[in-house]
Amino acid sequence: MTQAITASKYFMLFSSVDQRGISHLMLQKLLYIAQGFHLVIHNIALFPDEIQAWRYGPVVPNIFKLFKTYGPVSIPADDIVWQIYDNNTISRIEINSILVVWETFKNFTALQLSNWTHKIGSPWKQTFKEDKNVVISLEKIRAYFVE
Repeated sequence: MTQAITASKYFMLFSSVDQRGISHLMLQKLLYIAQGFHLVIHNIALFPDEIQAWRYGPVVPNIFKLFKTYGPVSIPADDIVWQIYDNNTISRIEINSILVVWETFKNFTALQLSNWTHKIGSPWKQTFKEDKNVVISLEKIRAYFVE
């Protein structure tokens, strides 16, 4: 199992290769989707980091803290965070899950992804409570992505 920061770096790498920007909002939604995809396909979480139901959708809090200063603009490829060495391991299977999610959703806007995460019956919709950051359970995420 990798970490959300490592998965984020791979999303950033793929966006850079495709010469596309990736905003903080888009990154958050892609992490959520990748977690769901990986849970269903491989029956294990992609990363152990919590995903919480915040007002604007599913959020990985530690990733939010790293990139909140960018707001809606693309995170620069040369941001110092991408250059920080991490000793998190990542398997080929995990990289493939991230790549499949990237290739499937790269043409969606951050707003489209956000709207999708807010659908009735979604784990975010089931979990969200105003003014509280509640953890979205892996069980809810898995059940939703199976459908």
